[in-house]
Amino acid sequence: FFFDLSAWLQLCKDDGFLQQQLPKFSTTLNMWPEKIFQAFHVSVVFGLIGWIALSYQWCLVKGLLQHGHWFVGGVCGFGCTVFMGLLLCNYIHCLTSDPGYVNAHWEHDAVARHKLSGRLLSSLEVPIQEVLHTNGQSGRDPDPLPFHRHMILEYKRNGKVRYCRKCRLFKPDRAHHCSECNRCVLKMDHHCPWTNNCIGFKTYKYFLNFLLYIAVSALWLNGTACYVLLHQEFYLGKTVPHVFNLVLSLVFAAALGVGLGAFLIYHLHMVIHNRSTIEDLEKTPSNRWNLGWKKNFMQVFGSNCWLWFLPVPNSIGDGFIFPASPQGFSAAENHSSFHADLV
Repeated sequence: FFFDLSAWLQLCKDDGFLQQQLPKFSTTLNMWPEKIFQAFHVSVVFGLIGWIALSYQWCLVKGLLQHGHWFVGGVCGFGCTVFMGLLLCNYIHCLTSDPGYVNAHWEHDAVARHKLSGRLLSSLEVPIQEVLHTNGQSGRDPDPLPFHRHMILEYKRNGKVRYCRKCRLFKPDRAHHCSECNRCVLKMDHHCPWTNNCIGFKTYKYFLNFLLYIAVSALWLNGTACYVLLHQEFYLGKTVPHVFNLVLSLVFAAALGVGLGAFLIYHLHMVIHNRSTIEDLEKTPSNRWNLGWKKNFMQVFGSNCWLWFLPVPNSIGDGFIFPASPQGFSAAENHSSFHADLV
């Protein structure tokens, strides 16, 4: 047995198999702590949601139903199920949905969209395809497309189109590279460790509704529990552990509701001014994308008010091109024209 094992190891060494596989194995081992840490965050969220919901249903709703308070118990149980269910659905969407990764073909797709809309000059079509082909074949820094000036408003300080060297592609407006995901994300807001995902163009609505339903659920659970504990005499006969578990879970719910409710208010402020967290931290011009609070709100939540607070994707736009305010558009035009004149 030992002879066969040593012979196999010698064969692997001669073939270079171990030299090829050991770095991969080492990389995999180094990734395990990060994977465990990510799973821990998600497990904590699911654990808290499950504990709070089950404590409320088992310790409060069940007691109401057992003592014949069918209406109050039914209303409490129904509200808890609806709000916590919507909370959970939005959280799962934040976990599993594509936040809006920038693919390598977005420029080709932009050409097709501009052709369909009639905004692409036929004289530019051939030069565009030539640049796209050259950029794909060359190892040097790529050249900007002839139509970038007409569809991109965000430039670097030197007047050049923003380019991601890691992803090897031009960045659309409001897109940023996420070091955790190692991808460029459309309208990136931030990378959230509690969802193990980026909050970007396609997940921002889910994230906001997740925060909203945390605050609403905390308000509902604590409000109804206080009413029951103060007005239902049968609860005086409950055991101490029974009541303690309910009260402790409600305290956690209230703390989460207050803390994340404040976070929700900040993000709603960002929504009505059409800004992301990154743009707020980078101090970008505040009026560049501001179309007015109503249009800003509908850009995230959609035009159908019946779908605003449901876990369905109905944000306006594709995440690649955003309508700019007149002030933001003229400022970008002046900036790009100034640097073009210098060149």
